[in-house]
Amino acid sequence: MPSRILALSFLCVALTACDTNRDDSSSDAADASTPPNPTCQLQSTVELDGPDTLAPNGRTGADLLSQIPDTFQTTLHWVLSTSQVEVEVVGASGPSSTLDLGFSLSADPKFYFDDWEAVRASGEIVTAVDVFCDDYIRTSIDITADTQDGALDLTMSGVDVRLGTDDPTSGAPLTPFVLDTQQRESPQIDFVTPVAQAADAEKTVAFSFDGAELTGSIMAYATASDDTHFIVVAKW
Repeated sequence: MPSRILALSFLCVALTACDTNRDDSSSDAADASTPPNPTCQLQSTVELDGPDTLAPNGRTGADLLSQIPDTFQTTLHWVLSTSQVEVEVVGASGPSSTLDLGFSLSADPKFYFDDWEAVRASGEIVTAVDVFCDDYIRTSIDITADTQDGALDLTMSGVDVRLGTDDPTSGAPLTPFVLDTQQRESPQIDFVTPVAQAADAEKTVAFSFDGAELTGSIMAYATASDDTHFIVVAKW
């Protein structure tokens, strides 16, 4: 759904994991005959020999793993309303709660290199465009997340974590990130406005690993007729 795609794009931008640079300020004045910008599309996936194998983007699996802690404790803040949406979190005892996170690898982790390219609607791969398509090393991890108030009790298995190259414009180093949308029972979210109903089973969980910092969020959706409403209901 378009609204859900927009929501994912928002999380992507917030965690510096976006693949496209788009200037919306000129979209209204654009000529209708102008072809749309290319989009980033996955071209190939190659399995690496191990965590120390250097991928074509200059990264290794070891680079990725070195930034992911075994455990992490922080504070989760519940976001119960925006200018358009109001929700309730079942079991939340206040506006925030202590959040305990755990991250683990399988006994024999696999590492992959994903090659992304800017592609026009015709299928032509292009390079001289204002679209940055990053290549990623990725592996899968298991994640646990629970809050002291009991409102969040989440176990995620086999979730992809990715690491790209440094930002080509600023040179700022990119950090490993998770952006995953799945059906999840926790947290239980009830929408109050603009619709009164339980949130959809699907929720989007995001993490960004930045050295001593670990940020993240949870996005909830409510689908009613042809509309999908959403809110970033938790941040840390």
